[in-house]
Amino acid sequence: MIKQTQTKMFDFSDTGLDFCAGAKTKFQEVFKKMLSTGYNPQTVLSVSISGNQVTLTYGTSHGYVADRVLLLTATGGFGGEVYIDSVTTNTVTLTLNNTSGLTGTITTNVAALGMSLVYEVGYVHLYKFKSIDETNLYLRLVFTSATGNRNTVSVCIGASADEATGVITDVNSYENTRSNTLVNDSLKWEFQYTNTSAHNNYTYSQGLNDYGKGCVVGSIYHLAILSNMTNVLAAGTVNGFFPVYTQYEALKLPVIIGMTYQATGTGYTTKGLSAVTYAYVGKIAVAFDSTNGSTNPPFIFSTAKATQSVLPTSIDSFNTTTARPIAIYERLSRQHLGFIIGGVYELMYSYDTNVPSVSNSQTPFLAVDIDFNNICVIHHLASNTGSQNCQYLAFPVEEIKHGN
Repeated sequence: MIKQTQTKMFDFSDTGLDFCAGAKTKFQEVFKKMLSTGYNPQTVLSVSISGNQVTLTYGTSHGYVADRVLLLTATGGFGGEVYIDSVTTNTVTLTLNNTSGLTGTITTNVAALGMSLVYEVGYVHLYKFKSIDETNLYLRLVFTSATGNRNTVSVCIGASADEATGVITDVNSYENTRSNTLVNDSLKWEFQYTNTSAHNNYTYSQGLNDYGKGCVVGSIYHLAILSNMTNVLAAGTVNGFFPVYTQYEALKLPVIIGMTYQATGTGYTTKGLSAVTYAYVGKIAVAFDSTNGSTNPPFIFSTAKATQSVLPTSIDSFNTTTARPIAIYERLSRQHLGFIIGGVYELMYSYDTNVPSVSNSQTPFLAVDIDFNNICVIHHLASNTGSQNCQYLAFPVEEIKHGN
């Protein structure tokens, strides 16, 4: 079976990326690779074809891993993205129904999400990507310039932008990050709790003790960056954006998840779910449950969504945890506005023995959905140490748009 290539998964440890959440001086380059250019280019030594099974052999260790998507180009005319079924040290096995043109010089690299980098000056990147309706959207990122600050990235999304200046021009976008050239105190993606320069150039292995695991799931339509802010328990953080459905014109942009806190100094909390964790659709602050909770301002997620973490055996004999689509509510009134329509789902975990670990050495982790056998990356946001204070989320590595 040929697997989908619309949604892709990257790991912070991948050859050609090799970074950790605190490596702020690497972020501009690794984001460019993941979103736009791809990474780890290699030249194939030989190719063998048996039916629809294709084996690429390289002259050295290629550094690819199974479940990535390769951009495969041949001088014989073949060009396209192909899912990696399996690997050895110097071979990659793929499934292709049409191998026409797979001759001559063959080159490969891990395929990017398909966004176009249309502006890059200083610490500002402007990427063009797609709405679910295939209209153009713009993602504006401003990376950390102060080497002693914690690692954060200002973020804004709009339906229009000036590609010559890198400024978002959409009046419905989040105002405070449309045109800044340095990270400010407004909406941003947070990757690091401590303000330090010690980890600025750290590789994945160098940062493993401090930040643990990290991975990315995304497509031309969405992006989820899953990592840990520090080495304490329940330090998971989710940064990214996801497509939404709503009937309100001012809300027809993807929802961005991030934090709003001062750009300097140590972070507000070592936990990813706090009073400064925000979600915005354009300039409107939103949340993902219908209760205000006990904090002021309220959290975007409540925690412990179920009384038991798995279905009863009378329904399912496996330890199956269900997931549900995420509803969107205006943050203050908790009036219902719409839904996230792909890329992320709430997992119905409780606080019991079936709940996943919140150690940064264990999360994010891979699971499989029982319906379609697709990989799902599982990660959490937490308001305090302990699984009872966590919202667990699933990020399927599957198409989020079907058809035209």
